[in-house]
Amino acid sequence: MTRPDTFYARSVFVSILLFIQFVAVATSLAEDLPQPQAGSVIAIRGTVTATNGQGQTRTLSIKSPIYVDDSITTAKRGRLQILFKDNSIISLGNDTVTKINDYQWNPDKEEAKLNTEIKEGVFRVMGGLISKKSPEEFKVQTPAATLGIRGSMYSGRVSPEGLIVIFEGGKGIDLTNGAGTVAITRSGDASSASNWNTVISPPSRMGMDLFMTILQPLTSYNAADPSALSPPQGSNGKVTFPVSLSKNEQHALHRQSVTTRVKANPQQASKIVKQAVDNDILEIDPALGAALQGMENIDRQSFDRLINQAIDKGMTVDRARKVVEEFKATGGVCE
Repeated sequence: MTRPDTFYARSVFVSILLFIQFVAVATSLAEDLPQPQAGSVIAIRGTVTATNGQGQTRTLSIKSPIYVDDSITTAKRGRLQILFKDNSIISLGNDTVTKINDYQWNPDKEEAKLNTEIKEGVFRVMGGLISKKSPEEFKVQTPAATLGIRGSMYSGRVSPEGLIVIFEGGKGIDLTNGAGTVAITRSGDASSASNWNTVISPPSRMGMDLFMTILQPLTSYNAADPSALSPPQGSNGKVTFPVSLSKNEQHALHRQSVTTRVKANPQQASKIVKQAVDNDILEIDPALGAALQGMENIDRQSFDRLINQAIDKGMTVDRARKVVEEFKATGGVCE
Protein backbone atom coordinates (compact mmCIF):
# COMPACT_ATOMS: atom_id res chain seq x y z
CA MET A 1 0.00 0.00 0.00
CA THR A 2 1.30 3.46 -0.93
CA ARG A 3 1.93 5.69 2.04
CA PRO A 4 -0.18 8.90 2.10
CA ASP A 5 2.83 11.13 2.30
CA THR A 6 4.41 9.38 -0.72
CA PHE A 7 1.19 9.72 -2.72
CA TYR A 8 1.00 13.40 -1.81
CA ALA A 9 4.60 13.98 -2.86
CA ARG A 10 3.99 12.31 -6.21
CA SER A 11 0.84 14.38 -6.75
CA VAL A 12 2.71 17.58 -6.04
CA PHE A 13 5.51 16.55 -8.41
CA VAL A 14 3.05 15.76 -11.22
CA SER A 15 1.24 19.06 -10.68
CA ILE A 16 4.48 20.99 -10.86
CA LEU A 17 5.52 19.12 -14.01
CA LEU A 18 2.18 19.85 -15.70
CA PHE A 19 2.40 23.50 -14.71
CA ILE A 20 5.91 23.81 -16.17
CA GLN A 21 4.74 22.21 -19.42
CA PHE A 22 1.75 24.55 -19.54
CA VAL A 23 3.94 27.61 -19.05
CA ALA A 24 6.34 26.38 -21.73
CA VAL A 25 3.52 25.85 -24.25
CA ALA A 26 1.92 29.20 -23.42
CA THR A 27 5.25 30.98 -23.77
CA SER A 28 5.90 29.28 -27.09
CA LEU A 29 2.49 30.27 -28.41
CA ALA A 30 2.99 33.85 -27.25
CA GLU A 31 6.34 34.04 -29.01
CA ASP A 32 4.78 32.79 -32.25
CA LEU A 33 2.10 35.50 -32.20
CA PRO A 34 3.05 38.60 -34.22
CA GLN A 35 3.47 41.95 -32.52
CA PRO A 36 0.80 44.58 -33.24
CA GLN A 37 0.80 45.80 -36.82
CA ALA A 38 2.09 49.36 -37.10
CA GLY A 39 1.70 49.96 -40.82
CA SER A 40 2.33 48.55 -44.26
CA VAL A 41 4.64 48.92 -47.25
CA ILE A 42 3.33 51.41 -49.83
CA ALA A 43 6.39 51.60 -52.10
CA ILE A 44 9.39 49.36 -52.52
CA ARG A 45 12.31 48.77 -54.87
CA GLY A 46 15.04 46.18 -54.67
CA THR A 47 15.49 43.78 -51.78
CA VAL A 48 14.17 44.75 -48.35
CA THR A 49 13.82 42.37 -45.39
CA ALA A 50 12.23 42.52 -41.95
CA THR A 51 13.34 40.47 -38.94
CA ASN A 52 10.99 40.11 -35.98
CA GLY A 53 11.87 39.84 -32.31
CA GLN A 54 12.20 36.05 -32.56
CA GLY A 55 14.83 36.33 -35.29
CA GLN A 56 12.53 35.26 -38.12
CA THR A 57 13.30 37.09 -41.38
CA ARG A 58 10.88 37.72 -44.23
CA THR A 59 11.27 39.50 -47.57
CA LEU A 60 9.00 42.50 -47.92
CA SER A 61 6.86 43.40 -50.91
CA ILE A 62 4.18 45.95 -51.67
CA LYS A 63 1.40 45.90 -49.01
CA SER A 64 3.48 43.76 -46.63
CA PRO A 65 2.54 44.42 -42.99
CA ILE A 66 5.08 46.08 -40.70
CA TYR A 67 4.94 45.07 -37.04
CA VAL A 68 6.24 46.50 -33.79
CA ASP A 69 9.69 45.03 -33.04
CA ASP A 70 10.51 44.58 -36.74
CA SER A 71 14.09 45.38 -37.77
CA ILE A 72 14.05 46.45 -41.41
CA THR A 73 17.09 46.29 -43.70
CA THR A 74 17.34 47.64 -47.25
CA ALA A 75 19.90 46.14 -49.63
CA LYS A 76 22.34 48.05 -51.83
CA ARG A 77 19.57 48.93 -54.29
CA GLY A 78 16.73 48.63 -51.81
CA ARG A 79 14.32 51.46 -51.01
CA LEU A 80 11.15 51.47 -48.97
CA GLN A 81 8.23 53.62 -47.85
CA ILE A 82 6.13 52.66 -44.82
CA LEU A 83 2.68 54.13 -44.21
CA PHE A 84 1.70 53.93 -40.55
CA LYS A 85 -1.91 53.74 -39.37
CA ASP A 86 -1.92 57.41 -38.34
CA ASN A 87 -0.66 58.41 -41.83
CA SER A 88 2.94 58.98 -40.76
CA ILE A 89 5.38 58.00 -43.51
CA ILE A 90 8.97 56.84 -43.14
CA SER A 91 11.08 56.42 -46.27
CA LEU A 92 14.32 54.45 -46.25
CA GLY A 93 17.15 54.66 -48.75
CA ASN A 94 19.58 51.92 -49.70
CA ASP A 95 21.83 50.22 -47.11
CA THR A 96 19.62 51.41 -44.27
CA VAL A 97 18.73 49.62 -41.03
CA THR A 98 15.82 50.70 -38.84
CA LYS A 99 13.72 49.20 -36.07
CA ILE A 100 10.12 49.84 -35.03
CA ASN A 101 10.52 49.95 -31.26
CA ASP A 102 6.99 50.95 -30.32
CA TYR A 103 3.81 52.03 -32.06
CA GLN A 104 0.43 52.85 -30.55
CA TRP A 105 -2.44 54.54 -32.32
CA ASN A 106 -5.88 54.50 -30.75
CA PRO A 107 -7.22 58.06 -30.60
CA ASP A 108 -10.38 56.95 -28.76
CA LYS A 109 -8.25 55.73 -25.85
CA GLU A 110 -5.68 58.55 -26.06
CA GLU A 111 -3.01 56.07 -27.20
CA ALA A 112 -0.56 57.71 -29.60
CA LYS A 113 3.11 56.82 -29.84
CA LEU A 114 5.73 56.19 -32.50
CA ASN A 115 9.27 55.25 -31.53
CA THR A 116 11.67 54.11 -34.22
CA GLU A 117 15.41 53.67 -34.37
CA ILE A 118 17.65 54.42 -37.35
CA LYS A 119 20.86 52.46 -36.88
CA GLU A 120 22.47 53.43 -40.19
CA GLY A 121 21.56 54.76 -43.61
CA VAL A 122 19.37 57.46 -45.10
CA PHE A 123 15.78 58.24 -44.14
CA ARG A 124 12.92 60.71 -44.46
CA VAL A 125 10.17 61.18 -41.87
CA MET A 126 6.79 62.80 -42.54
CA GLY A 127 4.77 63.23 -39.37
CA GLY A 128 1.16 62.06 -39.34
CA LEU A 129 -1.59 62.38 -36.75
CA ILE A 130 0.59 61.23 -33.87
CA SER A 131 2.99 64.11 -34.46
CA LYS A 132 0.05 66.51 -34.13
CA LYS A 133 -1.84 64.79 -31.32
CA SER A 134 1.13 63.74 -29.16
CA PRO A 135 4.32 65.24 -30.64
CA GLU A 136 6.25 64.45 -27.47
CA GLU A 137 5.64 60.73 -28.18
CA PHE A 138 6.94 60.87 -31.76
CA LYS A 139 10.64 59.98 -31.58
CA VAL A 140 13.32 58.73 -33.93
CA GLN A 141 16.44 57.47 -32.19
CA THR A 142 19.90 57.44 -33.74
CA PRO A 143 23.35 56.73 -32.25
CA ALA A 144 24.13 60.46 -32.16
CA ALA A 145 20.81 62.07 -31.17
CA THR A 146 17.10 61.55 -30.65
CA LEU A 147 14.86 63.43 -33.08
CA GLY A 148 11.59 64.96 -31.98
CA ILE A 149 8.96 66.32 -34.35
CA ARG A 150 6.19 68.90 -34.40
CA GLY A 151 4.07 67.84 -37.37
CA SER A 152 6.95 68.24 -39.81
CA MET A 153 9.06 66.57 -42.46
CA TYR A 154 12.80 66.01 -42.32
CA SER A 155 15.52 63.85 -43.88
CA GLY A 156 18.71 62.52 -42.41
CA ARG A 157 21.71 60.25 -42.72
CA VAL A 158 23.34 58.06 -40.09
CA SER A 159 26.90 56.97 -40.87
CA PRO A 160 30.13 56.20 -39.00
CA GLU A 161 30.79 59.96 -39.09
CA GLY A 162 27.61 60.64 -37.16
CA LEU A 163 24.19 62.16 -37.89
CA ILE A 164 23.14 64.84 -40.37
CA VAL A 165 19.53 66.10 -40.39
CA ILE A 166 17.83 68.51 -42.81
CA PHE A 167 14.54 70.12 -41.82
CA GLU A 168 12.32 70.19 -44.92
CA GLY A 169 9.17 71.85 -43.69
CA GLY A 170 6.54 72.21 -40.94
CA LYS A 171 6.68 73.59 -37.40
CA GLY A 172 10.14 72.32 -36.53
CA ILE A 173 12.17 69.46 -35.09
CA ASP A 174 14.35 68.99 -32.00
CA LEU A 175 17.66 67.15 -31.77
CA THR A 176 18.64 65.95 -28.31
CA ASN A 177 21.66 64.04 -27.04
CA GLY A 178 23.92 63.90 -24.00
CA ALA A 179 25.28 67.38 -24.73
CA GLY A 180 21.96 69.22 -25.02
CA THR A 181 19.11 70.08 -27.39
CA VAL A 182 19.01 72.04 -30.64
CA ALA A 183 15.78 73.16 -32.34
CA ILE A 184 15.49 73.63 -36.11
CA THR A 185 12.54 75.74 -37.25
CA ARG A 186 13.65 77.18 -40.60
CA SER A 187 13.07 75.00 -43.66
CA GLY A 188 16.32 74.10 -45.39
CA ASP A 189 18.49 74.31 -42.27
CA ALA A 190 20.64 71.38 -41.20
CA SER A 191 22.37 70.22 -38.01
CA SER A 192 24.81 67.42 -37.26
CA ALA A 193 26.42 65.52 -34.39
CA SER A 194 29.29 63.05 -34.52
CA ASN A 195 28.18 60.99 -31.50
CA TRP A 196 25.86 61.03 -28.48
CA ASN A 197 28.18 63.09 -26.28
CA THR A 198 29.26 65.75 -28.77
CA VAL A 199 27.60 69.14 -29.08
CA ILE A 200 25.00 69.30 -31.85
CA SER A 201 25.92 71.92 -34.45
CA PRO A 202 23.74 75.05 -34.63
CA PRO A 203 21.25 75.06 -37.53
CA SER A 204 22.71 76.44 -40.74
CA ARG A 205 21.86 76.60 -44.42
CA MET A 206 22.70 73.36 -46.20
CA GLY A 207 24.85 73.31 -49.31
CA MET A 208 23.94 71.58 -52.54
CA ASP A 209 26.40 68.76 -51.88
CA LEU A 210 24.78 67.98 -48.53
CA PHE A 211 21.30 68.09 -50.00
CA MET A 212 22.33 65.69 -52.77
CA THR A 213 24.03 63.34 -50.31
CA ILE A 214 20.82 62.83 -48.38
CA LEU A 215 18.23 63.25 -51.13
CA GLN A 216 19.87 61.01 -53.72
CA PRO A 217 19.25 57.63 -52.02
CA LEU A 218 15.59 58.54 -51.46
CA THR A 219 14.56 59.70 -54.92
CA SER A 220 14.02 58.04 -58.27
CA TYR A 221 15.51 60.70 -60.49
CA ASN A 222 18.72 60.81 -58.43
CA ALA A 223 19.15 57.08 -57.99
CA ALA A 224 21.05 54.75 -60.30
CA ASP A 225 17.89 52.65 -60.57
CA PRO A 226 15.47 54.51 -62.89
CA SER A 227 12.52 52.82 -61.19
CA ALA A 228 13.41 53.82 -57.63
CA LEU A 229 11.11 55.73 -55.33
CA SER A 230 9.83 59.16 -56.25
CA PRO A 231 10.94 62.45 -54.69
CA PRO A 232 8.55 64.44 -52.49
CA GLN A 233 5.67 65.84 -54.52
CA GLY A 234 3.17 68.60 -54.03
CA SER A 235 -0.57 68.40 -54.56
CA ASN A 236 -0.10 69.05 -58.28
CA GLY A 237 2.22 66.06 -58.66
CA LYS A 238 5.27 68.22 -59.33
CA VAL A 239 8.57 67.66 -57.56
CA THR A 240 8.98 69.91 -54.52
CA PHE A 241 12.02 71.08 -52.55
CA PRO A 242 12.58 72.94 -49.31
CA VAL A 243 11.68 76.59 -49.80
CA SER A 244 15.30 77.58 -49.13
CA LEU A 245 16.38 76.43 -52.60
CA SER A 246 16.24 79.00 -55.35
CA LYS A 247 14.99 78.18 -58.86
CA ASN A 248 18.58 78.10 -60.10
CA GLU A 249 19.59 75.74 -57.29
CA GLN A 250 16.67 73.45 -58.05
CA HIS A 251 17.55 73.48 -61.76
CA ALA A 252 21.16 72.64 -60.95
CA LEU A 253 20.02 69.84 -58.67
CA HIS A 254 17.84 68.37 -61.41
CA ARG A 255 20.72 68.47 -63.89
CA GLN A 256 23.07 66.86 -61.42
CA SER A 257 20.54 64.15 -60.64
CA VAL A 258 20.19 63.26 -64.34
CA THR A 259 23.98 63.19 -64.72
CA THR A 260 24.32 60.93 -61.68
CA ARG A 261 21.74 58.43 -62.95
CA VAL A 262 23.14 58.30 -66.47
CA LYS A 263 26.69 57.87 -65.18
CA ALA A 264 25.55 54.84 -63.18
CA ASN A 265 23.60 53.34 -66.08
CA PRO A 266 24.38 54.92 -69.49
CA GLN A 267 22.28 52.40 -71.39
CA GLN A 268 19.20 53.88 -69.69
CA ALA A 269 20.08 57.42 -70.80
CA SER A 270 17.12 57.87 -73.15
CA LYS A 271 14.70 56.59 -70.50
CA ILE A 272 16.16 58.92 -67.87
CA VAL A 273 15.98 61.95 -70.17
CA LYS A 274 12.42 61.11 -71.21
CA GLN A 275 11.39 60.84 -67.57
CA ALA A 276 12.92 64.22 -66.74
CA VAL A 277 11.22 65.94 -69.67
CA ASP A 278 7.83 64.23 -69.33
CA ASN A 279 7.68 65.13 -65.63
CA ASP A 280 8.52 68.78 -66.37
CA ILE A 281 11.74 68.45 -64.39
CA LEU A 282 13.95 69.80 -67.20
CA GLU A 283 13.64 71.07 -70.74
CA ILE A 284 15.10 68.77 -73.39
CA ASP A 285 18.26 70.84 -73.96
CA PRO A 286 19.55 70.85 -70.35
CA ALA A 287 18.27 67.28 -69.86
CA LEU A 288 20.29 66.04 -72.83
CA GLY A 289 23.33 68.06 -71.79
CA ALA A 290 23.13 66.63 -68.26
CA ALA A 291 22.83 63.11 -69.65
CA LEU A 292 25.86 63.51 -71.89
CA GLN A 293 27.88 64.77 -68.92
CA GLY A 294 27.29 61.43 -67.28
CA MET A 295 28.60 59.49 -70.25
CA GLU A 296 32.10 58.42 -71.08
CA ASN A 297 31.35 55.47 -73.32
CA ILE A 298 28.03 54.47 -74.86
CA ASP A 299 27.13 52.13 -77.70
CA ARG A 300 26.19 53.75 -80.98
CA GLN A 301 22.61 52.47 -80.95
CA SER A 302 21.86 53.91 -77.52
CA PHE A 303 23.53 57.19 -78.42
CA ASP A 304 21.52 57.57 -81.65
CA ARG A 305 18.33 56.73 -79.77
CA LEU A 306 19.09 59.46 -77.27
CA ILE A 307 19.73 62.09 -79.94
CA ASN A 308 16.67 61.12 -82.00
CA GLN A 309 14.57 61.32 -78.86
CA ALA A 310 15.87 64.83 -78.22
CA ILE A 311 14.88 65.86 -81.72
CA ASP A 312 11.43 64.32 -81.25
CA LYS A 313 11.07 66.38 -78.06
CA GLY A 314 11.69 69.62 -79.96
CA MET A 315 15.45 70.06 -80.22
CA THR A 316 16.54 71.32 -83.63
CA VAL A 317 18.81 69.16 -85.78
CA ASP A 318 21.50 71.86 -85.77
CA ARG A 319 21.41 72.06 -81.99
CA ALA A 320 21.57 68.25 -81.74
CA ARG A 321 24.65 68.21 -83.96
CA LYS A 322 26.30 70.85 -81.80
CA VAL A 323 25.55 68.83 -78.66
CA VAL A 324 27.13 65.75 -80.27
CA GLU A 325 30.23 67.77 -81.17
CA GLU A 326 30.48 69.06 -77.59
CA PHE A 327 30.18 65.52 -76.28
CA LYS A 328 33.01 64.26 -78.47
CA ALA A 329 35.14 67.33 -77.73
CA THR A 330 35.05 66.50 -74.03
CA GLY A 331 36.31 62.96 -74.66
CA GLY A 332 33.02 61.14 -74.99
CA VAL A 333 33.05 58.01 -77.13
CA CYS A 334 30.16 56.32 -78.89
CA GLU A 335 30.98 53.07 -80.68
